Amino acid sequence: TPVAMVLNMAKQQGYKVILLSGRENAYREPTERFLAKYQIDYDLLLMRDTNDYRKDNIIKKELFLEEIQGKYFVEFLLDDRNQVVDMWRRELALPCFQVNYGDF
Repeated sequence: TPVAMVLNMAKQQGYKVILLSGRENAYREPTERFLAKYQIDYDLLLMRDTNDYRKDNIIKKELFLEEIQGKYFVEFLLDDRNQVVDMWRRELALPCFQVNYGDF
């Protein structure tokens, strides 16, 4: 997929690839299998806590503030969901490329 290609190119250029998923941590193993199947090389996979049903823009913002901000220089983010893309751009002033239609 084009997103996998971008991630792998970034990794080959020496960037850290950090994935933030709206999936629950209970699905870590199938998520890791999916990433391996599509040969997506990454450094860190952050996921929402199991049974945390808050909106994904809230979850991802928290994960970012707790695990990424101040530890890494963020060149860019990739996301599909409108509310998450808006959060990256408007609330955190980070460059985010929207990779698909995300009105869901």
